[in-house]
Amino acid sequence: MKVIKSDARYQLYDRGFRIILEFNMARNNEREHYWAIRRKLSELYGSSVIYESNGTLVAGKWIYNTEWRYLQKGRRGRARLFIKDETIVSYLLLVEPVNTV
Repeated sequence: MKVIKSDARYQLYDRGFRIILEFNMARNNEREHYWAIRRKLSELYGSSVIYESNGTLVAGKWIYNTEWRYLQKGRRGRARLFIKDETIVSYLLLVEPVNTV
């Protein structure tokens, strides 16, 4: 897992996401850690995306969470969690310890 402090080169910087947690999904311990952190973020802030219907079957819109998002490239590729608040990252790393074995 890598913790990246974002700047203007990275995706979603303009939306206020300043911290990126990057995981290599080919490694079992990183995959488990990714899902544990993602579950914890869902508990704290709710789902990363919500579909809001306007009452018809056709039209509706996706509403993205303003506190965190995720991006995953393939099943075994790279996965990234974009987080706005820097203090929540330290909380998540304390709550969900990393298995280094």
